[in-house]
Amino acid sequence: MKVGIVGGGNAGTLFLKTLLELPEVEIIGVCDKNTEAPAIIFAKEHGIPTYSNLKLLLENNMDVVLELTGIPEVRNTIEQLKKTRNSPHGFPCGKTGIASDRTPTGAIRKTR
Repeated sequence: MKVGIVGGGNAGTLFLKTLLELPEVEIIGVCDKNTEAPAIIFAKEHGIPTYSNLKLLLENNMDVVLELTGIPEVRNTIEQLKKTRNSPHGFPCGKTGIASDRTPTGAIRKTR
């Protein structure tokens, strides 16, 4: 499974470290506007591509995008880009799901 992580803070770092332990998961990249965010630094140390531009991350072919910022505007941007996947900046994979920490329980959920 190809996964992109949006959000380089504590949640992004936790998910990154956990996902790296799963052989069936390939981390495509980690994105945060703060180039010194903990998950960005950790990703660089492990040879994982990093992005400060969300659109550039989303140009990659991924099965799931983990939105871990908790910022509604970020999720809205991802949703909008997903809808326009046939545009130059849309998702290249029609099956891409978005997982978010925005559920009432704080659990991650996958949406299509």
